[in-house]
Amino acid sequence: MSEAGGRPILVAADVSDEQAVDQMFDQVLSEYGRPDILVNNAGIQIAEDSDELSAADFDKVLAVNLRGAFLCADRAVRTFLAGERPGVIINVSSLCLRPRRPPVLAAPPPACACGQSPGSAGAES
Repeated sequence: MSEAGGRPILVAADVSDEQAVDQMFDQVLSEYGRPDILVNNAGIQIAEDSDELSAADFDKVLAVNLRGAFLCADRAVRTFLAGERPGVIINVSSLCLRPRRPPVLAAPPPACACGQSPGSAGAES
């Protein structure tokens, strides 16, 4: 970004927290104005066997991977609509663990939870 003449900033936020997402967007908007693209790339995985994963840990995975993607996309869409210009949202997901036992009970990757199949990159079928 710097090589292209841009000025990158780092904004840390808990994407599962609606107020934190609003503050993150407010900071980005004050620095750059209206964004053209959102990349939903935040995600966590708790590597526990299914019989050892607590409900609290499961809720944490859902909060970041699903609620966080929703909150960021919601704020981006509202920002795009307010500017009366289209924007782009890219949802990124990853499967980074092959469990030792039958499948780990955690949340599906964000793209799956958002109604897309893994590897579809948002493509319509």
